[in-house]
Amino acid sequence: MTDKNPLSNLLREMMLAVAMIAFLVLGLWAHTGTMPPLVVVESSSMVHEEKGEVGSIDAGDLILVMDTPYENIITFAEASDENNKYHGYETHGMEGDVIIYQKNGDDG
Repeated sequence: MTDKNPLSNLLREMMLAVAMIAFLVLGLWAHTGTMPPLVVVESSSMVHEEKGEVGSIDAGDLILVMDTPYENIITFAEASDENNKYHGYETHGMEGDVIIYQKNGDDG
């Protein structure tokens, strides 16, 4: 049932769109614990092959950034050390977890 007034229809549709976007962003924030919850891969430093493959990270991909406690992160050094209990642990085809950080702690 629609109103005859096009302005009220427009306002209702705009409020609905804003509410849906807010619901999505707040849901992602609640799930990941970070803001912004999504980042775009900007460089090709994570690309394993020219053509890419399913499961690899390519430039332009959207990534959910999770707020993970430091003690749950497994580094490349730990995963590649034969004497470490995490030896052989892999994510995205390489040893260790993928870590997203701010270069030199800079915000920009």
